Amino acid sequence: MADGKMSAVRRRTKKLIQESFIGLLEVKPFQEITVRDLCSAADINRATFYRYYVDLNELNDELTDNLFQELFCNLADRGVARGSADKEAARTLFMEALRIMEKNQQLCRNLLRGTKGAFAKRLRSSLELLVYKDSRCPFPEKAGLMLDYMMAGIIESTHTWLEGGCAVDKAAFADMLYEASMPCFHLLDQLQ
Repeated sequence: MADGKMSAVRRRTKKLIQESFIGLLEVKPFQEITVRDLCSAADINRATFYRYYVDLNELNDELTDNLFQELFCNLADRGVARGSADKEAARTLFMEALRIMEKNQQLCRNLLRGTKGAFAKRLRSSLELLVYKDSRCPFPEKAGLMLDYMMAGIIESTHTWLEGGCAVDKAAFADMLYEASMPCFHLLDQLQ
């Protein structure tokens, strides 16, 4: 029983550290956050922080990996074909991604700032694998430019949606993302 209690305490402490870090990201860029800032925000001592993480990079990477796993990998397993007959599957995929982003608004807002960030690049490469997962040919350069264009639009409009407190209905926003993406997917198909 004591082990179960300790695990619960450890989980709560880890969650507190993560939530405090996400809160700090709202007011400071990652590069300006210190362990001292985080410990003060979480009301913990430095030893407690170091019991869970080597440094702030490890904490940031863990949060990013967890979100990425939930957001992309689980969705990618479902897959979606790019034909007009698959509108409902694509819409469902966008809806699930938006649900996950809405649930993690603070973290997503910070990770999606700008299309050149590490998280955006990771999304782009994963989308490339999803789009071309059955292809044995190398990814064409023109297709890469088209994918960059599409991802920049998706990332910036999703960031704006998150900044606005997810005020636009998820279903309407998912439809908009679908409608905006399909012409790019059709062009990508032609470039293969």
